[in-house]
Amino acid sequence: MGLPSDSVPNAPWTFDASVRVAVLLQAAREALRQGDPMEVVALAEEVLEEDPNEVDALLLVAEATPMYGHGVVGLLAVDQAERRGGSVGVLRAAAFLSLGRLPEALRESDRVIRGGGEDGVLAGALRERVLARMAAESKAGGTGADGTGAG
Repeated sequence: MGLPSDSVPNAPWTFDASVRVAVLLQAAREALRQGDPMEVVALAEEVLEEDPNEVDALLLVAEATPMYGHGVVGLLAVDQAERRGGSVGVLRAAAFLSLGRLPEALRESDRVIRGGGEDGVLAGALRERVLARMAAESKAGGTGADGTGAG
């Protein structure tokens, strides 16, 4: 989507950076609702150029990147958001799942479930996906749920 630049030569007005950040974040959230994770990341990157400490932009990156196979970027965004005080909920588990790191996804889901609340409910659904994938991989490859072959 990309918003027009706020640097218009000789303009009698300018956008306040906080207004630009708010507009970009809202556009990124809308892109997420519409299922366009690449647009989410592009908009979040614009926000992070304005304010590198913007936790909401990092959380949007963490949510969107595993959707198109970039779980490593999701993990990095989760870590940065958490260091800045953001509540990452189930996002780390989702990134682990997208990377095929199933035991870690399962442990992280269980941790979030213990915390309860809406994040716990989301983690429960994600946990079921992890277990289903573990079972499918176990059948296909003859490995156990821990990935060691001890089924």
